[in-house]
Amino acid sequence: MKRILDQPEDYQRIADFVSEKIGYGRKTDNFTAIGLESCGELVAGVIYSDFNGSNITAGIAGEGNWLTREFLWFMFYYAFVQAGASRITACVETNNLQSQRFVEKLGFELEFSMKRAGRFGDLLIYRMFREDCKYLERHHARTISKPS
Repeated sequence: MKRILDQPEDYQRIADFVSEKIGYGRKTDNFTAIGLESCGELVAGVIYSDFNGSNITAGIAGEGNWLTREFLWFMFYYAFVQAGASRITACVETNNLQSQRFVEKLGFELEFSMKRAGRFGDLLIYRMFREDCKYLERHHARTISKPS
């Protein structure tokens, strides 16, 4: 059974999971997080930070067969509807081709490259605007009800 986590008591556990997977930690206490559990094990997480009223930054990680329609819908619902962001920013290292393909497949667009800003070279900055997000439609979330 898979279950979405979105409560403050789960934030640190999710942040630790994501930080371990993407290779660097969160440097602020100003963050929220959502996660996906499968049989009691955390298999995916998203850290949202640096929300300024318009933009929110997301760090996304998962392992195994984690990308469900429900979690995909909730990732974007959380940022665009619950938080009220009009844009999500995702940062990806140039040497992480798998993550580049992942965010591009989700619909993020490459905005620019920050030279020598990553641990192993350049840092690619991707963005998605709310109006470009195709995952907010309810058919992407067949089995979960609207989050409280």
